[in-house]
Amino acid sequence: MRPVTAIFAAGLTAGLAAAASAQDGAYLGIGAGFNIVPQYKNTDDFGSFDFATDLGYGVLGTVGYGWGPIRLEGELGWRDNAVSQFISPFGSADLRGHLGVASAMANVYYDIHTGTAFTPYIGGGGGGAWINAVNVHSAATGLTVVDRPQTGFAYQGIAGVSYTVNERLSVNADYRYFATERVGVFESASLGQPSIMRFNYAAHSVMIGFTYRIGPGLQPQMR
Repeated sequence: MRPVTAIFAAGLTAGLAAAASAQDGAYLGIGAGFNIVPQYKNTDDFGSFDFATDLGYGVLGTVGYGWGPIRLEGELGWRDNAVSQFISPFGSADLRGHLGVASAMANVYYDIHTGTAFTPYIGGGGGGAWINAVNVHSAATGLTVVDRPQTGFAYQGIAGVSYTVNERLSVNADYRYFATERVGVFESASLGQPSIMRFNYAAHSVMIGFTYRIGPGLQPQMR
């Protein structure tokens, strides 16, 4: 029994070591999906003004490196939603235009290896966002709301699952909550003086993407 036990233990140890080393290495990723933004609520001291948006989209590009179940990743992203309505205590009006958000994030993930092709993961990150209103104007009168492009701190939480296709390629799907600090993007004139409309940008994104593992003979980072 001892030789059999020794062989089994040696094989198990070698298998675990190989599995751990297979998760190490660099990877590239791309993703796209839907972007949903709750109604923007103005939080300045000049009045109560809200903006509503339509369903939008988001795209991401990533590069990262994994050490076993831990991954560090750099991410560039773009989110875009059409602005559809201006809401105030005096009524509402239809709007046209877009609100675009470019982001640069640093993320950390924890992969939950299941011994199958499916790998759930959780993560989060922080970085910066550039928020810009593009040609936002009244649908009825054509009056333009002055946009004020602004940068601010951004953060996100992520949860998803990946599926390993082959030794290099995996497909992943995840949910992301993305938000920024309070920013002032829209500006208008009221009672003869400017009013900056400030809000905390927040978005719910559902992304589908691909991850490609870099390096000969290495399986893809499950993401």
